[in-house]
Amino acid sequence: ITGQPSVLYYAAPILQ
Repeated sequence: ITGQPSVLYYAAPILQ
């Protein structure tokens, strides 16, 4: 995770 919003796109729908 270095400047990549991959984790965000992976966790965003899970948090919802």
